[in-house]
Amino acid sequence: MSITYIFAFSLVVYLDAYFLHKKGADLYFEHIKFKPVWLAVLTFLFSIITVPIYLIKRYKILNIIEKDNAASEEGLYLTREDTGLDATGIIILSTLGITIFAIVLEVASLIFTPLKTELWNLIIITIFSSFLTIFLIYKTVRRPVNIGFWKSLGLDHKGKSFFTLVLRPAFLSLTFATIASFLITTRKVSPNTPLSEILTTTPSAGALIMFILLAILAAPFLEEVIFRGYFFQVLQRLKGTTFAVVSISLFFGLSHVAQYWGDWLAISAVMLLGFILTMLRASSGSIIPSIVFHYVYNASSIIIPIIILTLSNPAYAQYISQYPMLDASTKETLLLESLTKEPERAEIYNDLAWLYAEENVQLDKALEFINQALTISSEESAFLDTKAEILYKLNRIDEAIAIEKNLIEKHPSVDFYREQLKKFKKAVKMENHE
Repeated sequence: MSITYIFAFSLVVYLDAYFLHKKGADLYFEHIKFKPVWLAVLTFLFSIITVPIYLIKRYKILNIIEKDNAASEEGLYLTREDTGLDATGIIILSTLGITIFAIVLEVASLIFTPLKTELWNLIIITIFSSFLTIFLIYKTVRRPVNIGFWKSLGLDHKGKSFFTLVLRPAFLSLTFATIASFLITTRKVSPNTPLSEILTTTPSAGALIMFILLAILAAPFLEEVIFRGYFFQVLQRLKGTTFAVVSISLFFGLSHVAQYWGDWLAISAVMLLGFILTMLRASSGSIIPSIVFHYVYNASSIIIPIIILTLSNPAYAQYISQYPMLDASTKETLLLESLTKEPERAEIYNDLAWLYAEENVQLDKALEFINQALTISSEESAFLDTKAEILYKLNRIDEAIAIEKNLIEKHPSVDFYREQLKKFKKAVKMENHE
């Protein structure tokens, strides 16, 4: 668990304790002896002990307050302190739940081999965390009693027209996705990111399909309900619309930075996306336009790059789309034809080099191709791994091992590189044994 993660969690505990203190100062100090700021410090230092104890005492205090308000009308209305406590409580409980689930999943992966795949882990934790948060929101949103769950999340149309709710955000999203996809797809080099590492090194086609389906079908609705549905209205009630727009936009963007780290164009696009989605929520009073925008954007971000690639380089588009069904000779023909269209596209040189390495043919030519790719993008991990594979096939195993060790040092969570290193070292042992 990183220091940044623990600090952020401690800050949430501080805010929760602050709201709890505001709700009932006497009860707070009767059950909790530390001021909110010192409680946050203890959480930072000893979170595994402090948080469970705090949650138990928190529940007792809130239970006493609710009993006191049960006979009066006061309990029917949501105060600013109630709003803050509900939100911070959801964050604390969901964080604990996700942490425990991740530990259980890690243990389960020792027994069930498919769970060792990093992409499957990412998919399972994402699904669990999203539905756990939605469940906690559902259990928490209860006051004022005449509003209801769906309306409290902004899922009502607010009397807006179909054009405002659906057609306009769909058109804006398609325009934005087209521009972003064109800029990203037509680059000479696609920067290496943690997400691309996971996607390119996963051995499971099922995991890739599930990831795409999750991105298109589930993520837009779940993210909008959580970010711009519940937490937007919480921040809007606490600090106003401007604060809510800035905070949600920034948090949405930052929550995706880790996935795209190293690709500043993609990070800029997701930051701008978060701002547009939040502005749609603020201007319409509903999350329906932002849901529509998000769905269209995610789907378009997968479809439009394929269309652009098909129009600009048909041979490479055919190579990518039909890869599993093509024989080695056809792959080579398509890749060589692709180079005539885009001689500065590093991925094509890498694909050719990897093809020759797999077939164990023209290895000197393969080394030339991968060096050309590395001339265009010298730090691309996938290219370096390809070079290591070629060097291994050329019996320059020490060089291959050195490259793979550096890759593991840079990307310790990618199992593929460890498997490669194991293969190279095994070859050395066999050679020494002979």
